Amino acid sequence: LAVGEWNDEPEASCAYGLRNVTDVEAGGSLIGLSETFSREESLRLVTECLAIDKASGLCLVANASKNVTSSESRLIRGMREAGYTRHQEVEFMVTKGVKGYNDMLQQEAEQSASRPLTPEEIEEAKREEEEQKKIRQEEYKQASLRALEPYAKEWAEMQYERQYNLKTMIMSKEAFVKTIWDRALFESELHEKKKWGKEFDEDAERKAFKERQEREREEKRKRTEQMLAALNYDDVIKKPRETERAEKAYWERTNEALREKMESEEADKELMEKIMLGLVKADDDDEGKLE
Repeated sequence: LAVGEWNDEPEASCAYGLRNVTDVEAGGSLIGLSETFSREESLRLVTECLAIDKASGLCLVANASKNVTSSESRLIRGMREAGYTRHQEVEFMVTKGVKGYNDMLQQEAEQSASRPLTPEEIEEAKREEEEQKKIRQEEYKQASLRALEPYAKEWAEMQYERQYNLKTMIMSKEAFVKTIWDRALFESELHEKKKWGKEFDEDAERKAFKERQEREREEKRKRTEQMLAALNYDDVIKKPRETERAEKAYWERTNEALREKMESEEADKELMEKIMLGLVKADDDDEGKLE
């Protein structure tokens, strides 16, 4: 991977272009004399390329693209907004890039011009696109949450230790972490923004997070009240009591039947002992039992 002189800009601070050396026109310049590239971004690209099979054996040139109207910027921004992970993003830029994307658009345009799509095909394409977009967004969301979890766990455990040292903690560490996990993820997200030097209004975000939590608590309270209001005397008190009485009567009948069976078996056993000792004379039924 060839890049310009390194700079100290954070990772993903701007778009980039990836070209195979063989795609550079004869006499063309690979890298400008004054062109620079983010050190963190270049190391991230190399790391992702090591996990891409199709990158094996390639010689790539990376160029920063800070012009927001460039094809690279529009393509990178579109993939990130659609929920692509960094691995998927880099893989697309390595295997296709802007050149492959433009070729794909041209091919689709030619196919559409030669044979117009039916309304059913258009609807099916829209559904598939929406489904793929939701899948990518969910994958991106899960990947983002996994990246936030280490610091979130550290922050939550630190809060537990602080409360424990003040002798105000009555919960286990696992239960406490689970209780404040949403807040821990939020703190981890703010930490990541500060780490990468992103500009944001911390007070406004904390206020928005607090308001969101209050809305969620209010919605939960309303759902609980609606659930309790939907219950009536028969569901809460009468039916359980009737069920309890029926179960009690069933077990009383069962125990009574078991006692009668045990008494009958005990009487048969006592009769057999008397017959064997010759104290009483056995009839036909008793002889059958004796055998």
